[in-house]
Amino acid sequence: MTNVLIVDAERVIRSTLKERLEYEGYVVDTAQSRSEATGKLERSAFDVMLCDISLPEKDALDLLSVAHDSCPDLPVIMLSKLKGLDVAIDCIRRGAYDYIEKPIDLNKLLNSIRDSLQVKSQNRATKQSSGPEVNTGNKPAVAAGDDAQFQRAVRQRVQPSQSDAMVGTSKGMSGAFGRTGVGARRERYR
Repeated sequence: MTNVLIVDAERVIRSTLKERLEYEGYVVDTAQSRSEATGKLERSAFDVMLCDISLPEKDALDLLSVAHDSCPDLPVIMLSKLKGLDVAIDCIRRGAYDYIEKPIDLNKLLNSIRDSLQVKSQNRATKQSSGPEVNTGNKPAVAAGDDAQFQRAVRQRVQPSQSDAMVGTSKGMSGAFGRTGVGARRERYR
């Protein structure tokens, strides 16, 4: 059985998601706040967590860190009314498996849950076949080549880019490059 924790301040969202996921065969527990979710994470084992980014107590991204500290391979899918690429990127950089905007597309959510569980299963299989465990000092021992450890290291090195990027159609790009001289040769041959 797959255990899912839903963390959302809105009762309607919690109950709707719980009902649908139970219909799909999942065992579901819910929490309405960061502190309630933290307690449940300490007492129970979950296979995946769905978490609204807008929790009343503290930033839900803080809960994401707590979840990964207690269970490093727990996939967390962030849910939010906030629209925008910046929010989604921030969630993924901090360790979320996925980011889904509200109103929630249930098919997209179910696919994300299935995908996250499949990745988690593959990571466990890799961890078990990767060889001897390595002691890392005061941190818990992990298998050498652990995918979660590698992902954390990559995330630490990913920093916001200070360079500009241009995205547009070829007409818009040629105009922009024409001003800098890059597209000037092309303009002469038209």
